Amino acid sequence: MIVAVVGGCITSVVGLVTIWGWVSAPAAKLSATIKYVGTYWYPPGGEGRPESGDLRYFWHATVQNEGDLKVSSVTLRLPRTVIAQVYKTDRDYEERQVENDVIAIGDLEPERKIDVIAWTRIPITSLDADSVRLRHAGGTGTVIVSSPVGPFWVWLSRYWFLVVLVVALGLMLLALAYREEMSNRQ
Repeated sequence: MIVAVVGGCITSVVGLVTIWGWVSAPAAKLSATIKYVGTYWYPPGGEGRPESGDLRYFWHATVQNEGDLKVSSVTLRLPRTVIAQVYKTDRDYEERQVENDVIAIGDLEPERKIDVIAWTRIPITSLDADSVRLRHAGGTGTVIVSSPVGPFWVWLSRYWFLVVLVVALGLMLLALAYREEMSNRQ
């Protein structure tokens, strides 16, 4: 009986150690936060616009390795991209050619972050944003795309209750006018 209890305890301890190894194993965790912007904005750093005058729109991506392992062969797919600039620091960038909307970023060490400015000739839409992809040799990364918001939408997000109130009052007045007209017909 003692042998069975000791054997069960050893098996349980080995099982717990194995599970702990799975849970605490180092992993690659790659993420990107992306904005697409039109002609009235200028990217961070500012002075790095390519010479071609017809590049008026751009993606701004911040790619970060939040994991414990180095990720290799990182690529970022940004639709409609013509040319890209990969910023390793605030002012130091490398210009990259783009093939089939894919930008080769390279390797990223743990806790490393880079910025990518990807220029386009035509406006970027929300449909383009749906096809953004972040990949590396070990799999895919998480992508969060922020859409641009104009002044009207900012105002509406603050005062939506006033819009609802005005619409409700308008509908009530219409209902009263309709009721008055129907009573005058009889």
